Amino acid sequence: MKGTLATGLLLIALAAAAVPAAGQKWTAPQTPWGHPDLQGLWTNATVTPFERPAELADKPVLTEQEAAEFEKRFAQARDADRRVGAGTDADVALAYNQFWYDRGTKVVGSRRTSLVMDPPDGKVPAFGMYVSGDYQFAQRWFGGVRYDHSDRSYDSSLVDKGSSFVLTYWPSEFSQIRGQYRHTRYAEGVTANELLFQFLFSIGAHGAHTF
Repeated sequence: MKGTLATGLLLIALAAAAVPAAGQKWTAPQTPWGHPDLQGLWTNATVTPFERPAELADKPVLTEQEAAEFEKRFAQARDADRRVGAGTDADVALAYNQFWYDRGTKVVGSRRTSLVMDPPDGKVPAFGMYVSGDYQFAQRWFGGVRYDHSDRSYDSSLVDKGSSFVLTYWPSEFSQIRGQYRHTRYAEGVTANELLFQFLFSIGAHGAHTF
């Protein structure tokens, strides 16, 4: 009896120590080097999508009923225990049953329609860039390369990538002839090979000088 009472008092004391006093400001734990301590076990097991789906474009937060319906639809669509169709493809696509997956079954507590909170539209902003370089290997000849990376404006997870080889000849300072081979790999897995030719020239008054 004494042992049980002592254990109970110890647990009460520990619980009281863990609760901040009323009005006491909570301070986030920090690492020894002064940064916020985010160590721990993190999980992405939730049915809330990373980006907001197009059908929910104008709805940042679900109601409780909408959240329950969303969870139900997700569970039905991702149920690996179901068997649809017959044949090798249908069997291999669902080779592992539901036991092996940890996708989660609930939306996040805030019932937001995406994990992305900023920008407000719940979408990762599209990103695009290219880098190129030219090398002059003769008086009027240039060789160059170029790399392109472009996210789709409506879905930044879809990325198109391309690389090019360019050969340019300057007949005069007023004109240039350019040939380009471009290989593009689109987000859908389709590839394209293109040969492009350009002829550029300028017209206008210009003082005489050597070229």
